[in-house]
Amino acid sequence: MNPPNYPRLKNSHRLGRNSPKFIIDRFIIKHFLALLSVSAFYLGGANAILARFAGTCTQGDADRLFGAALSIILYCIALIALHFAKNRRVIFLCTLPLWPIWIWLTIFTLQLSSALLVSGQTACSFLEGISYPESGNEVLFATLWILMTLSSIIGGLCVWRSRKQVSNGN
Repeated sequence: MNPPNYPRLKNSHRLGRNSPKFIIDRFIIKHFLALLSVSAFYLGGANAILARFAGTCTQGDADRLFGAALSIILYCIALIALHFAKNRRVIFLCTLPLWPIWIWLTIFTLQLSSALLVSGQTACSFLEGISYPESGNEVLFATLWILMTLSSIIGGLCVWRSRKQVSNGN
């Protein structure tokens, strides 16, 4: 079966490898994975901050800490995109502002885990500083935050390691 005869676009012979549309499309495709990786790292960090501070612990409900699950997914997306991205130096430079967040995240997770798992505090008592009833998910919260911190540390180390890697075209 023959393909249909589509009409030719007017001035289509002028569109080539040097046309502005082609250059923009090539730029977007080339840098899409880097943009995806950086965006996912930033969204994961922002979500971690929101999961920590956006909530009131009404009647001992510390479900805001479940936000760590979304950050884990975002960090995994960032790591996969980082693995396939060609311009890793750009990713390293763009993620430099995230390093203080990752350091804070590590310190907070150590404090949260030790309070919930070792000291036996409730999640809201640790977060708000006053006595609250147990939410029942303290072990799960500690586990999620440990996994999120590990994924951010792995992400940071992968970005740090890949800062010197130069691929074809960069």
